[in-house]
Amino acid sequence: MRKLRVFEEAWPLHSPFVIARGSRSEAKVVVVELEQDGVKGVGECTPYPRYGESLASVMAQIMAIGEQLEQGITRAQLAAMLPAGAARNAVDCALWSLEANQLKSDVVTQLGVALPDTVVTAQTVVIGTPEQMAASAKALCASGRRCLRSSWITILSANGWWRSAKRRRRPR
Repeated sequence: MRKLRVFEEAWPLHSPFVIARGSRSEAKVVVVELEQDGVKGVGECTPYPRYGESLASVMAQIMAIGEQLEQGITRAQLAAMLPAGAARNAVDCALWSLEANQLKSDVVTQLGVALPDTVVTAQTVVIGTPEQMAASAKALCASGRRCLRSSWITILSANGWWRSAKRRRRPR
């Protein structure tokens, strides 16, 4: 039988994250721990209010299936029990982690996939004065980031292309 533990944590951010919807200096997350026969799996999620989620609602969703989790439900069963969202993400990650740790392996091996050498992701340039934003973008590019995002320009990549919600153009 598994043991379930669900709790919240606040993870401090390196620097404040400022976008059009607000600012924050920490990420509030829900952590799920599943332990079976001395082996632990851990997953976490960040609830998003714009999707109707809160720390309390996500924790309640997870606790609502707590008995089934402790009895050993599978990932496939989980998908039928919880809708897509933060709660299912945290539990799914904990189940993957638990299975990999039980097999003394890792999730990548369990999936049978190879990780790419590089992964391109969008890095947000936080809102500030134009000078602050320019300095931040320059520092991010100097550190190897190649795809930047801000609230005004959706995507700015190192090749000079940018995309907005309405049009795409190449800067002159």
